[in-house]
Amino acid sequence: MAVWANPSRIDNHSHSGWNSPGPFRARRIATATVYVCICNGVTDRQIREAASAGCTTMAELTMRTGAGANCGSCLDMAMDVLQAAQPAPRESVFPIIGLSHAA
Repeated sequence: MAVWANPSRIDNHSHSGWNSPGPFRARRIATATVYVCICNGVTDRQIREAASAGCTTMAELTMRTGAGANCGSCLDMAMDVLQAAQPAPRESVFPIIGLSHAA
């Protein structure tokens, strides 16, 4: 019997409990791999890894991963993932003393 003739045999995550509510739903969603660039097979995980390795621009991301090098339809999403993965700016341990407070 063909798969299309028996919809219960199609695994589209709606039958497997993927979207079911529960304590582990957020973790399932957070750990799911999303292909951002289909042309070069670049995932969101690879983009986050590049960001943690110091990648900050789309040009550098393209050179490191190949994302956006072909059709370019992934550029917006790739940049969003890259920006979201950037580490938060660290506050200085020693505050800068202004000239008015120096003397």
